[in-house]
Amino acid sequence: MGQLIGEIFEQYSRYTGTGVFMVLFFVGLVFLAVTENDKEKAGYTVLLHGSVWMAIIIFIPLLYVVYTRLVDTGTYWRFFWLIPMGIGLAYVGTELINDHRVMGFLLIVLVLLLGGNLVYTSDYTFEKAENEYQIPQEVIDLSDIIETHECPVKKAAFPLELLIFIRQYDVDITMPYGREQLDPNWVETENDFFNAIMQDWYDFELIRHNCYDTATCYFVVNRGRQFINNPSTYGFLKIGETGDYEVYYHPGVYHDIYESQN
Repeated sequence: MGQLIGEIFEQYSRYTGTGVFMVLFFVGLVFLAVTENDKEKAGYTVLLHGSVWMAIIIFIPLLYVVYTRLVDTGTYWRFFWLIPMGIGLAYVGTELINDHRVMGFLLIVLVLLLGGNLVYTSDYTFEKAENEYQIPQEVIDLSDIIETHECPVKKAAFPLELLIFIRQYDVDITMPYGREQLDPNWVETENDFFNAIMQDWYDFELIRHNCYDTATCYFVVNRGRQFINNPSTYGFLKIGETGDYEVYYHPGVYHDIYESQN
């Protein structure tokens, strides 16, 4: 039992970060319980009772055991999203400022400053957006090359670093693998096509085989990788390029798979 509680607290630590805002939230709940005169208010009921009961339920070892056996261990911390921390902080902060306008405002600002990091001096890297979509420009250019090409089936394989962006820009383009390849907790992440493109080199004989297996007409390559054979030898046609990437099309996939079905 003690080990299970310890594992749940480990998940809790993954959610809370420094812990300042979670402490502030529970202090706010105590403030709400003591100062609120109207116990029938929806905000009082939902924030106070809802948050307390949700926290109790999340820390029940039986729930943790069932979840980790049926789903996985690494995502249990997401249960803490169900606690309305943001709404609770905003509600209590508003009540505090309403009762103590100047001092309440200054106190909240001080706590927020002490509880966070200045983003421009933190370990995170911030870059100026290249376009209105706020995604790499190469993603837009590659997607446009595929969309304007003659083949009506827009199924393409992309390198790992582009996976999370493609369907943010164009939902008409499908892929033989997706963002599950980036998540170690995802069930059945093994994918032969993905494994083939993750090598330090491109084997177009193997890639052609994977294109046929997954009915994928387009293949996007990173020019920083070595080609151990010639794409044209295996039926690939280069239809465009941008930045560090080239787009290849295999007409045989469309002809042999899609046209043969009509």
